[in-house]
Amino acid sequence: MTLTNSIEGEDITTEIMEEDDEHLFFFAFAEGVFSDPTGDGNIDNRADAVNYKDVDENGFPVGLSTNWTTQASMGGGEFRVVLKHQPGIKSATSTTDDGGTDVDLTFTLNTVTNVNDLRDALRQQLTLAPNPTQHQLNWTLDGQPGGDQLEVRILSITGQVMQLHTSQSPIIDVSRLPAGTYIFQLQTDQAIVSKRFIKAN
Repeated sequence: MTLTNSIEGEDITTEIMEEDDEHLFFFAFAEGVFSDPTGDGNIDNRADAVNYKDVDENGFPVGLSTNWTTQASMGGGEFRVVLKHQPGIKSATSTTDDGGTDVDLTFTLNTVTNVNDLRDALRQQLTLAPNPTQHQLNWTLDGQPGGDQLEVRILSITGQVMQLHTSQSPIIDVSRLPAGTYIFQLQTDQAIVSKRFIKAN
């Protein structure tokens, strides 16, 4: 894993490696998703299986490097990563209750293993209307779960970002755009999907 602070331009990975005796990643995942390791991760129980591939100067795991093997037929679920900062208290038995939390992220696991297949499926679910349009563009994404983080970009045909929206409003005001062809780009938790539309006079 690599971690960066894009706001400050910092490489957090390097900091963790330099202070590896103070940092420990914990993981949780849906039961049955992985064939190796099995179980549901070690956030709830430190002794549960996780395939750490790196250790600190004391021989304790870190978690920047791990190994995961999915089941041949996996279901959905979630994957959670917690980074604990444990200066002076990291040990073979320290848990997520020890130290401060630097990172706590939860990802949605998809059953689609081919990104192109996922994009194609999302593109079929995405509807833009009216197209062409003069004033507003209405969009819908069938089957999109409520609460998902969505980001909408309106791009010129050359890729320049003309508008950026982070709300889930299904109506985009395009009245100020010059007439021409544009790209509606929707970023979901799963993938980025794009469709063209025409802004008429």
